[in-house]
Amino acid sequence: MDTLPQIQLHQGVNTVSARELHTALGVQTDFSDWCKRMFEYGFTKEQDYSLLKIGERKAHNKIDYLLTIDTAKEIAMLQRTTVGKQVRNHFIEAEKGYKQLAWSITNAQQNALTNQKEGYTLLQELERLKQENADVFKRMAAIKKRLKALQNDTFNQLGLFENNTSQVLGQ
Repeated sequence: MDTLPQIQLHQGVNTVSARELHTALGVQTDFSDWCKRMFEYGFTKEQDYSLLKIGERKAHNKIDYLLTIDTAKEIAMLQRTTVGKQVRNHFIEAEKGYKQLAWSITNAQQNALTNQKEGYTLLQELERLKQENADVFKRMAAIKKRLKALQNDTFNQLGLFENNTSQVLGQ
């Protein structure tokens, strides 16, 4: 087996080059004939594979096909060879990796969202406590003012009491 076909993202879908798959499988049949034969197994154009022009070759365009991973796995198994099975297993392992990565990303996003919600809740609580604290300080200032007034009134009363006592005692 030559090199394994590379999985590439094309328009949001993981795909494989049919040419790379053809080479990796070591198929001796001409590429275009092999593709026609493989596509006769019931694959749907623009669903399971799509045409990709990759340049000109002498009098006509050189073409390739982008295969979905499922299509590439099925075509690999249709070869009924050890290499075909190895290529299929390569795709299965790659899919497991992609799913694990997607799960990790989703899990990280969920954790970030949870942290963001908790942070927002804590900020709201902090603002509530700041307001409550400001209200307490206002009440404390009012109480302090009232105490000062009572203290002054008490001293005034004591001063009057002293004056009255001095007058009564004749001092």
